[in-house]
Amino acid sequence: MTDEQFKSFIKSKKSILIAIAAVVVTVVVLIGMIVGSTITPDEMSVEIQEELNGKVTVFYDSATDTYQLDVNDVQMYNDIQNLLVYNTETEKWNDLTEEINQISSSLEDRTDKASSIMLMNPDYPELYLLLARDGNIAYDVTLDGY
Repeated sequence: MTDEQFKSFIKSKKSILIAIAAVVVTVVVLIGMIVGSTITPDEMSVEIQEELNGKVTVFYDSATDTYQLDVNDVQMYNDIQNLLVYNTETEKWNDLTEEINQISSSLEDRTDKASSIMLMNPDYPELYLLLARDGNIAYDVTLDGY
């Protein structure tokens, strides 16, 4: 093979090598986007707190894959009390239930884990009022004859 033939051979293969390199880079970027698109439980806790306008403090329990929501807003506390004691504020409860349910439906996509969300009873913090998982309400105190 002469120098001229070798240069011609390299030029013809160069465009193929460039195309292969472009495909490899694209695949690496896509994998990085997929892997990098998930967030940690701590980051998710912050997002849940922000989505609920800071009215709850969020704790993540890794042993049970559960986000615990503790009410820290006076108005939300009063609304829950009115719901439990006087059976009022049901529209606000339904809105809150729907919002928590929507958040629960996106958890696995956002964190790569199927996790639950529990809204805790502000007066009895060991009890929960609402449990949502995968976009389904597993427990709602208003349906339990509170």
